[in-house]
Amino acid sequence: MKKEAIFKKGIKELIEKSSLEDISVVSLCKYVGSNRQTFYYHFRDIYDLLAATMLREQIVFTKSEINFDNIYEAINRYINQNLHFLQEVKKSYAGDLIDNFFSSFIYEKLQQYFRLNIQTNVSKTFILALERCLSNVLALEFSYYVSSSKKEGATKFKKRLKSIWNYFMNKHIEEAKIDHL
Repeated sequence: MKKEAIFKKGIKELIEKSSLEDISVVSLCKYVGSNRQTFYYHFRDIYDLLAATMLREQIVFTKSEINFDNIYEAINRYINQNLHFLQEVKKSYAGDLIDNFFSSFIYEKLQQYFRLNIQTNVSKTFILALERCLSNVLALEFSYYVSSSKKEGATKFKKRLKSIWNYFMNKHIEEAKIDHL
């Protein structure tokens, strides 16, 4: 395993055991059996390592159909598997990484969704705006859900996100009707 990968794995493991505030470059290097010089060769600081780690993270999407429920389930499964890590990153200076991570995943799925379900009479500009807006809104909601320790409850949270999804998708249908006239 390459040193970069060892540091990425190590930071995730250490965060699962303690808080990000308690982790220093020295403690991380000791944990992974490396030295500070090697760390600084690859990363500027802990937050640079977190950014690199988040770039490699993946949400597993196994469903063939792209819809709200399947997107929600994939993200929710990822959150449940990585909750403490996500919470620690979210409350740090690197908190925006979580928003961007969720947004990128949702945006990619929305692009796939609209490629398969596009109504030809809807402008591409409108579709792009819809993808950007919906992915950012949902990402921020997932991010808040993580940082609030899921206090809202999964059922209520999913219902609220579904209403946001439906609102945006209904706008898509309305736009299609207006453009068609």
